[in-house]
Amino acid sequence: MPKKFLGLLVGALLTIVPASAGAAVSIRAEAGSPDAVLSASVTPTKGPVSGDGGAFSCSGTNTAAGALNAATGGDWSGQKFSGIDDIQVGRITSADFTTASSAPYYWSFNVNELPASAGICGTPVGDGDRVLFYKACNMATTGCYSGTILSLTAPATIAPGAATFVVEQVATTYPAPDFIPTTTRAPAAGVTVTAAGSTAVTGGDGKVTLSLPASAATTVRATRANDVPAQTQVCVNTGNDGLCGTVDKRIPTATFSIAKGQRFKKKGPRTLKGTATDSSGIKSVQLRLTERPSTRSGDCTTFDATKAKFVAQKTCGAKKGKLFPITTAGGNWSYLLPKAPGRGRYVLDALVTDNTGNKHLARVIFFVR
Repeated sequence: MPKKFLGLLVGALLTIVPASAGAAVSIRAEAGSPDAVLSASVTPTKGPVSGDGGAFSCSGTNTAAGALNAATGGDWSGQKFSGIDDIQVGRITSADFTTASSAPYYWSFNVNELPASAGICGTPVGDGDRVLFYKACNMATTGCYSGTILSLTAPATIAPGAATFVVEQVATTYPAPDFIPTTTRAPAAGVTVTAAGSTAVTGGDGKVTLSLPASAATTVRATRANDVPAQTQVCVNTGNDGLCGTVDKRIPTATFSIAKGQRFKKKGPRTLKGTATDSSGIKSVQLRLTERPSTRSGDCTTFDATKAKFVAQKTCGAKKGKLFPITTAGGNWSYLLPKAPGRGRYVLDALVTDNTGNKHLARVIFFVR
């Protein structure tokens, strides 16, 4: 067993406070690679779990052991502590740090940036807890995290645009003569924070501002020299865009190949074209084309797609015309009229419906003289 880890377990007979049923826990493992070996939000495995092939097992229900087992799908291993009914983690997915006392590295285990006072079996976890494993120095002095632990504060959901994050450095010491752990938190300056391709460095107050686009899941990561990185995931949304469980209330958009007020000589466009877009996808596009010889004329017609010709309207007005469905492909739509429109004033409507039921009516007026 690594000597440094053994020191953390001395006198670690804790009073275990039962965690809430079905706790939602975030768990991360940092092994020195550019990204975390493991980063997930899970509900701990219920029932017994084992990291040594079944020779020793413990309860995974609302414990750090259950969180690790759920996050890795059982892809981890370890060994039972000598004389203690708990497990010391040796491997997490592909990152294997032997548990021998002479090994250069070991997995340090923390909850909410604080050193655990028991092993993964004896440490309860509750809703919102942050479980962290990182490559710590045992006999080695390089190739491992030897600095402080970085802590990144961010709301779960934020609006697109400028977002401010706060980074702290968390350090725990064991002062003599009692060697009781003392943890301090302070703003972390000079920390590089990245998210969605945007990067900035924290100032003396530990704060940094990044510009983020809307996204259902955006990873925010903070790194500095040999400190243990911080990482969290946020949802960037407008509150009505369908992301992060919100209801999509945004209307779709539509455009026409015909310019507003465009004038054609003798014949208008036979092919009606345009686009329809929405983040949730387009469910349908309906067109409506009405014609009036002049603003003073009482003779009005509307295109009837079932008859493939213009038919008389009893009452003039674009809203009195006939809507007809058309097909779309990749957001583009087009419709070929039987013949080019003749002289007159035309109103072309496109009624677009997205996949969440939002509708938008776009309109363009053009003239043939």
